[in-house]
Amino acid sequence: MSARRSVKAAIDFLAWLRAEGLDLETVGQRDVGRWLEGVPTTQQYTRDLVLWAVRTKRAANISIPARHKNAPSQALDEDERKEIAHRLLHDDRLDARDRVGGLLNLLCAQPFSVIIRLTVEPVVVREERVILLLGKEPLEPSPDLAMTSWRYRDQRRR
Repeated sequence: MSARRSVKAAIDFLAWLRAEGLDLETVGQRDVGRWLEGVPTTQQYTRDLVLWAVRTKRAANISIPARHKNAPSQALDEDERKEIAHRLLHDDRLDARDRVGGLLNLLCAQPFSVIIRLTVEPVVVREERVILLLGKEPLEPSPDLAMTSWRYRDQRRR
């Protein structure tokens, strides 16, 4: 049964990529995050394809974290996402690293396995704009995430 689900998830993911004008070579982590928002219950089965694609160099810089047995299988609804994002953006009692990491996961679909290895170098300021260099394409975050990331970068550099 698991092999059948993995094959179906792979077919569905590849069809979705094609419909989005993407393929395994051009898909980025944000795209994977968008895919997972629509199909949270098949995450572990799509992960098999992603692991294979990265291992065989058909894709790069994408991942789907393993789902733990006790992890929720439902994605957050929009109100929960907004509430968490608001707290991460504005609650100065939280550690800046945790705030930036949580926002990268919540808003940019970056897996924690990637986030924990990040340094401040991917946070770049160009012409008063903050750019995050997390994958193949630069990401211009929302103004609030940009400001939080910028503050954290400057804190770390001091």
